[in-house]
Amino acid sequence: RCHPHRVKKKWGVSSMTVSTVESAQARILYIEDNEDDLIAVADILDCVRVHVTWAGTLDSARKMLASGEFDMILLDHGMPDGNGLSFVEELWWNYPDVPVVMLTGRSDEALALSAIKKGAVNFVLKDELGRDLMPAIETALGWGLAQKSRTRSSRTGV
Repeated sequence: RCHPHRVKKKWGVSSMTVSTVESAQARILYIEDNEDDLIAVADILDCVRVHVTWAGTLDSARKMLASGEFDMILLDHGMPDGNGLSFVEELWWNYPDVPVVMLTGRSDEALALSAIKKGAVNFVLKDELGRDLMPAIETALGWGLAQKSRTRSSRTGV
């Protein structure tokens, strides 16, 4: 049976555990400034084996990325301290093995294309989260595993 999500706030940063399972959980960094959107995503991920850490600003996300390891990133386009689109490119350069899925409330093909060109593996409209979020996460996590495997192989020469 699924466990309801819990949002715990500490020092301006929230950590959200979506479900408890025996096996390892995927670690997702969700960079989002709107707590209502955070709750909407938590409701969708309620029965999934993931641990979501919430960063409310790009600056706090940078700190979390420097001190932790994540399997993927969900990134809101509009953030109070910067543009998510520019941050996608920064993430691609600094964390090339960590897939990014951009989330936005704007239905804009040019924005979606720019996000993909800058390094996002997918783009999801917030109005379509119920339909599109889980497939985007599954694809991103699969991409991330493949990237990490390729990186290990190139380092070991296998």
